[in-house]
Formats: sequence, structure tokens, C-alpha cells
Amino acid sequence: MERLIVNKLILIFLHMLIANHCFAHTGSTSYLFLEPQGNLINAEWKIPLSDLDRVLDLDLDLDNQITRTEVQLSAERIRRYAFSTLITKQHQKNCRISGDTFRIDRLDTKPAVYLDFRIDCESELTEQDTLTLNYRLFHQVNPWHQGIVSVKNQTGTQRFVLSQQRTVITLSENTPDSASFLTFIIEGIWHIYIGLDHILFLMTLIFPIVLGKKNQTQPGSTRTLLKSLFSIVTAFTIAHSITLMLAASQTITLPTQWVESGIALSVIIGAALALYPSFNRWRWSLAFGFGLIHGFGFANVLSDLILPAESVTLHLIAFNIGVELGQLSIVAAVVPLLLMLSRIPPLRYRLLAPGMMTVIGFGMLWLLQRVFGVALNIPI
Repeated sequence: MERLIVNKLILIFLHMLIANHCFAHTGSTSYLFLEPQGNLINAEWKIPLSDLDRVLDLDLDLDNQITRTEVQLSAERIRRYAFSTLITKQHQKNCRISGDTFRIDRLDTKPAVYLDFRIDCESELTEQDTLTLNYRLFHQVNPWHQGIVSVKNQTGTQRFVLSQQRTVITLSENTPDSASFLTFIIEGIWHIYIGLDHILFLMTLIFPIVLGKKNQTQPGSTRTLLKSLFSIVTAFTIAHSITLMLAASQTITLPTQWVESGIALSVIIGAALALYPSFNRWRWSLAFGFGLIHGFGFANVLSDLILPAESVTLHLIAFNIGVELGQLSIVAAVVPLLLMLSRIPPLRYRLLAPGMMTVIGFGMLWLLQRVFGVALNIPI
């Protein structure tokens, strides 16, 4: 009976990973930058190539790889699809999109299409002559997709999160900045939820503390367990907050590939050491050490948002609050379940070992992808 429970739990865990395509950062996010100049709006749109492939089937020769040539051959289809999901209106009339250029680059370590274009409206933005933007990219295929829209105007840079729940925004000459702080909190929460590598590293720290030793007949007291968990989560939080601030403010910068490879390595080492409960007393130092690397990973997301210099500290604080809220919500959901399982002595270790071996496998997969620059079978 116990073995059946273990097998079911492992199958559920594997299903969750496969549902995320076995990749970290599988959430779908595009970035749209707008800069009004008179009646013209200069725009740049960054769209993940993997999401476009799901809609447009870019693998033209069906060899399970998408090449740069195939993307270029599909450029017109990509343009038509993207611009059909972005409708801008002024005075109830559609604005005209023109002068677009098409290129391929990287976005948070993944290939992406960059569309540079202009939005031509009847008159320039004022408090009276507003612009309505309707955003529906990927909404028919991915309910979790979000678009981060950044608008640069006289008051600074404002940002909005668009999704299936919010598809329309109205822009004027001085669009209020009240949404910006909340936007970065939401982005921080979102990044934790889609960052499977961050979540799994955190789990490699939590699992052995709660599940205990193989020959331990009774787990430690709940108070002792919670105290250990608090020290680990605090160490991880302090560490990644330090490097997030340093990296996002350009005080220290590291190559993205090194950072992402280091995060994958942290998952492997964390899971391997989880198999040795005697290491528990040093687990907080592991959390702090690798937490420094994870902070650089969080900063890579902010680099895509192009933080305005005049409010960089405020946005960093908001993003970090979001990261912590997301992290705490995951810990709050997982720990009660683990505490319940810890009361079943034979089940504790049987669940820990196969679970950590599975995590090691995915960590090695991510490490190979990041070291050799392989991403979602798109060799560009």
C-alpha cells in the first residue's frame, strides 16, 4: 500500500514536470515597448519563438528542429499573426501599423522574434485624444500568456500586465504611473511560478529537513522543523535579494549563460545533498551560496523590462516583494503536505530518494541545454 502511494506521488510529480515541457521558465511572456512621438508611436515587440511555433508550426521540414532559415521563411506569417492580435484605436478608428522590421535574438536565454514598427494615428496623444490598445496574443492557445506593455512618455515609463483577464488599456499623454509598482510585484510572483528551476532548488532544501533520516522512527517536533525551514528560506531570500539589487543596478553583471547554468547546477547539487540528511546542519549555507546565483537569474528578467533610471530602486523593491510572495505561497502549500507525510516513517525516505533522483535528472537536462546553448530544439 505504501509503495503504491509512493508510485502515485512520483507519477503526479513527473506529470507536473512534463506538463511544463520539462523546461524551466516555461511561462509565456512577451514585451511590448511604446514611445509616442507626435501622432506616431515607435514600438518594439519581443515575442518568444517557442510560443509562435505552437501557433504557426514553424518546423517546415518536420525534423523537430526550428532553424533560423525556417523562421525567416515564416516571417510574413509571423507578422500577420502578431499584428492581428494587437489592435490600436483612436477616435474609434484603427491606427495603421507600418515600417516594421523583423529580426531574431535572445529573450531571457530563449530565442525570440523582435518586431520593430510604428503605429500611425490621426493625432498625437493628449489627455483628451487617448489611444486604446487591445492585446490578444496567444490568448486562444495559452490562457497563462501575459504581455508586459511599457509606455515611455513625459512622466517617465509606465508598465502594464495584459492577460486574458485584462486585454485592453487606454493610454494618454500622461498615463498614470499607479499601475507600475503593482505590475512589478505581479511580475515577481509570475517569475517564481514559471521558474521551475527556482522552485525545485527550494524543494531540495525543504524536503530533507521535513522528511528526516532513513532510520528515524519519528520526525522532529513541528516547532523544530519550522525553525529550520525559516532559517533556510531566510538565507535564500537574503542572498538572492543582494545579487538581484547588485545585478539589476548594473553594479555587478555576469553572462546570462553562466548564471542559468549555475542555477541548473544548484538544482543538481541541492538534490544530491538532500540524499544525505547529515548535511542538514549546513543546508542554510547551501541556500545562501546558491541563492546568490539565483538572484542574478531574477535580475535577467528585469533586464528585459529596461528599468527607468529615475525609479529603479522602487521597481526592484516591488519585483523582490513579488518574488518573496510567490516563494512563500509555494512553501505554505508544500510544507503542510510534507509534515503530514513525515508522520508515516516508512514513506518518508521512500519518497525522498526517488523524488531527488528525478530532480537531479531534470537538473542535468537543464545544465546540458544551457552549457551547450540548446533551447527547445531551436538551434539558432
